[in-house]
Amino acid sequence: MSTEPNNKILVGTWTYRSFLNNPDLSADFNSLEFGRGNIRIDPAPMNQFKGKIYDTGWGLDLTGSITYMAILLPFVSRGRVSSAAKNGFMITKAMSSGPGPTE
Repeated sequence: MSTEPNNKILVGTWTYRSFLNNPDLSADFNSLEFGRGNIRIDPAPMNQFKGKIYDTGWGLDLTGSITYMAILLPFVSRGRVSSAAKNGFMITKAMSSGPGPTE
């Protein structure tokens, strides 16, 4: 078994969007947006995930693990989201379902 990760399909910058969970199907789509930004996935050793979620004026470092059988990326982000002294904490699971990163 190789000890080199095959993460070339993931490394790069991806568009990130999150939405509010509103079961009302008549809700305007634009009213559901919670956040947007970029996710940068960095090269990392086998089974490790490293990167950053960010946009203008904020950023959170990402660390976690990668399971290579199906591309499932559970990760935790920590950092400052605004100029206020508040730390951000978010647990995210992402699955790849597109042609690749935007860069």
